[in-house]
Amino acid sequence: MRTVESITQEIKAASDIVSVVGQYVALKRSGRSYRGLCPFHQEKTPSFYVHPDEQYFKCFGCGAGGDVFKFVQLYNHLEFTEARQLLADRSGIDTSEVLKEKAGGNEVSVSRSQLWRANKWAAQVYRQQFLAETGERARQYLQQRQISDDISSLFVIGYAPDGSDFLLSRARRQDIPLEVLVAAGLIVKDDTERYYDFYRDRLMFPIHDPIGQVLGFGGRTLSDHPRKYINSPESTLFKKSKCLYGLQQTREAFESRQRAIVVEGYMDVLMAHQNGFREAVATLGTAMTDDHGAMLRRYVPRVVLVFDGDTGGQKATEAGLRIGIRAELEVGLVRMPEGVDPCDFLATSNAQEFEDLLKNASGALEFKWQQIMATHHGAETTTSAKALAVRDFVNIVGMLLAGNGIDPIRRGLVVNQLQQLVGVERREIDQLISAAMRLAQQAQPGREGALIAPAIKRNYQGLEAVVRDLLRVVLREPGLIGVVSDLLRSDEYQDGELRQIAELCLAMYERVGEFHGTELLEQIEDPTLASQLVGLLDEGRSITDLSEYMEAARTRWQQVLSARQTAGDLQSARSSPTTTDGQRLSRLHQGMHDYAHFAPLSKIRKRLVSE
Repeated sequence: MRTVESITQEIKAASDIVSVVGQYVALKRSGRSYRGLCPFHQEKTPSFYVHPDEQYFKCFGCGAGGDVFKFVQLYNHLEFTEARQLLADRSGIDTSEVLKEKAGGNEVSVSRSQLWRANKWAAQVYRQQFLAETGERARQYLQQRQISDDISSLFVIGYAPDGSDFLLSRARRQDIPLEVLVAAGLIVKDDTERYYDFYRDRLMFPIHDPIGQVLGFGGRTLSDHPRKYINSPESTLFKKSKCLYGLQQTREAFESRQRAIVVEGYMDVLMAHQNGFREAVATLGTAMTDDHGAMLRRYVPRVVLVFDGDTGGQKATEAGLRIGIRAELEVGLVRMPEGVDPCDFLATSNAQEFEDLLKNASGALEFKWQQIMATHHGAETTTSAKALAVRDFVNIVGMLLAGNGIDPIRRGLVVNQLQQLVGVERREIDQLISAAMRLAQQAQPGREGALIAPAIKRNYQGLEAVVRDLLRVVLREPGLIGVVSDLLRSDEYQDGELRQIAELCLAMYERVGEFHGTELLEQIEDPTLASQLVGLLDEGRSITDLSEYMEAARTRWQQVLSARQTAGDLQSARSSPTTTDGQRLSRLHQGMHDYAHFAPLSKIRKRLVSE
């Protein structure tokens, strides 16, 4: 009989952590592990590691860590049950007989995993209609735009038939709750409280996350509707500023091409992929955001923004400059010929001509400087006009540098580029940059880039520090837990998270006679507690002599308890001094002196732990 525990293990076994994390983060092998830029905080040097042998991840920058469930929880802001269901759906594991939809331990009307499944079901229905007789007009439209069947299949292009209740009636037959369809943006309600399909007579573009879950849809009208394109309403799943169309299909191309091509439309992405530019993605009717930049920075070092000749030039330039500085990406900009979008260009030209445009892309700083020069009449010939242009340009760059907490090396590189572009002495540019940064910092004192995962870096002292030492050892060698079980059960230490981990270790050891850290992770739903456990696992890997390390920890335990007793006695003697207490007080002071000069465990650790 399948149980919650057994199905959880089944899902985890089917969800290799390198495969799952690798769909969100560009990983490179580093010895027996993999390394990449942490998705939970802004960093320039990779400090995020995935260990395939033990199936857990650890970031040494922000402290986040855990198994595959915890990664999906943190990345997608999910409860444990929702992350488990997402991975079950990804692996094709049926959980309907065992697991119920929950969030935070309580039954809820709509969970994120319900939304994912509703969107997945809708994408399948729309795809079926596209391939059926009802989708003839949709297929003809793609043929007219020269999009192949292979590409429409790769992107799961669908068709939403005309009519107000096509999807609604099918959902009722499938017993899909109405509130789920409404929350997903598939069904809407009018002023008369009547429900109807949101998408009608539209070519449908499912929008996926990196692991293939459907977040929402874009729909292009096939009639004369005034709104040519519409997207799913904003929801807990779908946020336009954080989504890129085609991201799931670009993973391999990102790695091989080491660049991303960002276009403006769904059709641009389809035609780019059809012509071999498999690294193309699109924003969803918005300019590139900081979230888009941070997302792409995990995969590639370079981004080329391609925008239509008659639209979006100013937005693309501003976005390119901002993303280039804040996300520390190399950004190029390509303006298409007037009245031509990338889809049309590729349909009438060839792939090499498009590649030439990409190779000749202007840098974001250069593009912005040209724009500013064009707005200052006489800047090419008049010193005063050029001085104003330089000041405007450097102020913009300085504002962006201030918002990123950028390091001096990166700032120096930007200043070098500015000097080459504007032809002004470096010292003067530095002064202008510093002034602009001061103004920006005064206006916005808060620092950007807050952590998604809380840092697990605490200054443990006293018995809590000893308990951490003991847990490091027993997680490496469970057989030693019997020697220190009395200490781990002690009421003397206060840290609740350490106590929870100790109790998990003791309970599993008493039940099955052994335990392993990755097995313990399956029993932990809280990502913060999981990060604590992973930190202990990782620290324990470097201990060279477990027995000696444990004895040092046990000695330290006695020292701390002795010091507590001495401090209590000292306080008692001070509060009611007598003649005999004076002698006792002298002895206590000597005891405290001796304790203070006893070799601290930190020195013992240096001898026992390999650096």
